[in-house]
Amino acid sequence: MGQAVRWRVAGAAGAALTLAVLLAVGWPVVSRWLQAVPPEAWFCHSLLGLAVSGEADGPLANGERIYQEGKTASGRPVENSLNLAAGCAPCHGRDGRGRAFAGRLLDVTPAALALADGRPPYTAETLRAAIRHGTDPAGRPLDPLMPRWRLSERDLNDLLAYLRTLPSGDRPAGSAKNNS
Repeated sequence: MGQAVRWRVAGAAGAALTLAVLLAVGWPVVSRWLQAVPPEAWFCHSLLGLAVSGEADGPLANGERIYQEGKTASGRPVENSLNLAAGCAPCHGRDGRGRAFAGRLLDVTPAALALADGRPPYTAETLRAAIRHGTDPAGRPLDPLMPRWRLSERDLNDLLAYLRTLPSGDRPAGSAKNNS
């Protein structure tokens, strides 16, 4: 189950609990309480609920959509240098552990990005450069088949947040690539 799905389930559980409390204490009590809460508190609560619930325009859901499908929260395809109609998953695997490509495993899990395999480890800034400009942490160009993505700052932040949620465990024994 993806991280965004887990957040949606948690949001639905919270809504069900709220409804149960409403039914248990009765409308007159809840009505008095609602009238006592200032409007600005409702606004903040709504924003917090949206950020935590993982709704369609929440940061993690948007990052996951960009990674898996190559589309933003609005459904617009993300432009890239190769005019691909997909996201990162076709090359990097649905779970980020990569696929074998030209003798290399294209793993983008947090553990793999932190490894210094003939290069400095990736930081948030060098990962931004890799995604947008196609350069590794040492400033060397990545393979030309790595698309250069045109992402807004928000979309790039959402994608990086999603990448931090990818699993970093060992690959199953004998698996050279991840086809899931």
